[in-house]
Amino acid sequence: ANPEQLVTKNLMKKCRRELLAKIEDQGRKHTAVIFAFMGHGVEYDGKQYLLPQDWDEDDPKALQDEAMQLQETLAQIEAKKPLVTLAFLDCCREHASVRGGAFDAGGLGALKGPAGSLVMHAAGQGKLAADGTGRNGAFTAALLNHIATPGLMLEQMAAEIVQEVEASTGGAQTPEYVSRLKKFGLCLVSS
Repeated sequence: ANPEQLVTKNLMKKCRRELLAKIEDQGRKHTAVIFAFMGHGVEYDGKQYLLPQDWDEDDPKALQDEAMQLQETLAQIEAKKPLVTLAFLDCCREHASVRGGAFDAGGLGALKGPAGSLVMHAAGQGKLAADGTGRNGAFTAALLNHIATPGLMLEQMAAEIVQEVEASTGGAQTPEYVSRLKKFGLCLVSS
């Protein structure tokens, strides 16, 4: 989706369909899937949801129809058998009481991604993600600074993003990630 567009429930569903179709069209063994979401997320009934801006926040059950269920989306990506899946989630992970108490305690939990994946959260569980200054939050700004660096291994990229976010927020925000990468030394841009 165009970053300037309002992320509505219809646009979110369309983007998910297009992502899965594009993976199908690529040579699977050489495909790197990059899934990035910058917005709000919640956990309800053990499932994580990425929220469109027009969802019905008074009805947690509306999540199934209106939001993107993250585990399901990552499982569908995994079924396509890409070389690597990268999920970057710039979402607050604060405690449920901040979002009205309708959702699971503790905010978004650490998500074990699919085999061959790296899943990065902008902040630790139960923590807020800084909006930053200008167009991007602290996490997205750091991600954009490192994602296209030639020769930078994925593991190193994740560590550098963590360090930059900590520095830019004065230690108030520390991204977390779960790596299930199967190959060491993968780079998105060769040197």
